[in-house]
Amino acid sequence: GSSAEPSRGQHGAVARRRLSHPSALHTGRAMRASARPALLAGSSGSVWSRGSVNRLRHCFAAHARPRQPLWTAPPSMRAARRLRCRSCVETATKTAQQAHALTTEQGLPIEFAVPNDGLQSTLPQQALVATWASLTAAAYWQCAAGMIANPSLILGTCLTGFATIFLADFLSGVYHWLADNFGDANTPIFGRQIAAFQGHHRQPWIITEREFCNNIHGIALPAIPLLVLALAAGSGPQYFAFISILSTGIVLSQHLHRWSHMKAQALPGVVVWMQDRNLILSRKGHGAHHKQPFDCNYCIVTGWMNPVLDRLQFFPGVERVLNERTGVVPRCWLPDGGIDMIQVERPAE
Repeated sequence: GSSAEPSRGQHGAVARRRLSHPSALHTGRAMRASARPALLAGSSGSVWSRGSVNRLRHCFAAHARPRQPLWTAPPSMRAARRLRCRSCVETATKTAQQAHALTTEQGLPIEFAVPNDGLQSTLPQQALVATWASLTAAAYWQCAAGMIANPSLILGTCLTGFATIFLADFLSGVYHWLADNFGDANTPIFGRQIAAFQGHHRQPWIITEREFCNNIHGIALPAIPLLVLALAAGSGPQYFAFISILSTGIVLSQHLHRWSHMKAQALPGVVVWMQDRNLILSRKGHGAHHKQPFDCNYCIVTGWMNPVLDRLQFFPGVERVLNERTGVVPRCWLPDGGIDMIQVERPAE
């Protein structure tokens, strides 16, 4: 591109014309994907302030080539090739190099447990989550319409919804327990999720860097056909309250799980308030699950069922029965969890 810098007025005019183009928005997302890890790089070189990243985003959008579609977007290390402004090229390249350094830091690389994994949300992942959200919203609508049509069912519907929260928490714990202790990446159908759960113990901070759709799409996928069948099979506000709340709790459990690994200062105030009052999975409560022998606090929606199940020794009891009947040894029985479940230190920030 031309080495001459545009004037402030010309730059603003170009930005206004091109910011509305879809490819400009895609380029902005590509920039944010490359810039976000650089903000975390801390000790590795200079760190961009939030204002610098916002200015860089503006340059990405202003100088984007309109014909560059999203699905051909290159990795972060090549993102600078989509720019025409020389200063933007240099800035984007430096930012991308810092992001790459974070993921390949000698001795402490970010090790994705699942092949071809990443931190950013892709279009297919966003489409899956949008489809799940639409179906769940339809269930909530049917529930609300039923209560409006028959107010005498409001109390029973509310009690059903409250009880469903406990069920969702329990089911999240059962699935978490199964994924942590049995199977591996080669397990049919569930192999990717099993590998992700087991790898999460080694580097639990990775979940805090995942974008929303990237984090929950794996649970939203099997929920979609079940929701379609459920919406077609039942009726009544209590039924739809059960379906909608169960769907919300199970799919969003992974996002609540993510929050439980984040520092309080990085969370919205309302989330911290809810965690401190155990309305959702708390940081302290889930922290016990990441301590040896990794055999407690499996529930990750609200955590309400964890004290009950742990006091009853529910999961250890099931493990003993399975071991006696089948000879299968749960992973939490093995030294250090059997698969390097001991957490490694997070790269310095």
